[in-house]
Amino acid sequence: MKNHSNPSRRRVVLTYGTFDLFHVGHLNLLKRLKELGDYLVVAVSTDEFNRGKGKQTIIRFEDRFEIVQSCRYVDLAIPETRWEQKIDDVKQYDVSVFAMGDDWTGKFDFLKEYCEVVYLPRTANISSTSLKTILSSFNKPQMEQMKAALDAISSIVANLDGSRPRAQMPPGSQTDPGSVLVLPNQLPADLRQSA
Repeated sequence: MKNHSNPSRRRVVLTYGTFDLFHVGHLNLLKRLKELGDYLVVAVSTDEFNRGKGKQTIIRFEDRFEIVQSCRYVDLAIPETRWEQKIDDVKQYDVSVFAMGDDWTGKFDFLKEYCEVVYLPRTANISSTSLKTILSSFNKPQMEQMKAALDAISSIVANLDGSRPRAQMPPGSQTDPGSVLVLPNQLPADLRQSA
């Protein structure tokens, strides 16, 4: 195995994922990945690539990409368009650590020739797959209404001018206030009408 330690350069961490229905498990993973290095690159699977894998996303690529890129632990988000891009990305971004959730254990060991490969434990009791299973109990019209609501929320967020209010957290809260959903009644009066 190649020696991947190089103290004169930053330690770049690379991961891949769909990040559909972004949840606390995703956030925990990104936080732990960032702790492995100095710079975190996250490749987000495109809708076309997911279809090729037989996966259907709820949230469209552009919104998933924006969510991931906006996470404070992520330094750079890039699109994942094909399986074969991993070696190219490892070389292009001078990656020190390639890391994935432990549900992928062993699948990317071929990258050990280029960098350290790490498989991290998943957050218990939460996954996009489990959320989709719950959502599957809804009928088609209910799902279409839900998708329309998510699109409307995405549109509202996209139209905010950067002065989006942050929810106030109770004293002693462990949650990052930047990750809290701001409800319409918490918006300034001029924005409530569009919400």
